Amino acid sequence: MKCTIALFLHQYVSLLRGVASCLELDEIAGLQTMAHLPKDERDKLTDQREAAAEALTQKIKALRERLNRQVANKSYCTNSSIK
Repeated sequence: MKCTIALFLHQYVSLLRGVASCLELDEIAGLQTMAHLPKDERDKLTDQREAAAEALTQKIKALRERLNRQVANKSYCTNSSIK
């Protein structure tokens, strides 16, 4: 069980790093291992991971909204030029 959790956490951290890199975000906090940290530091790390996930979510939402506006604008321009 412990090995499965460690593997999951490793994959989670790898995913966050990969997404952050693709979104050209600066280094995000909370991506170090917490295996041997005291409880108070693990709690802090957990908070940092939640903040990192939220930052990634906000960046993705902003990019999606921007893309939707660009598509809508392109569609409007295309339809306007036909008439």
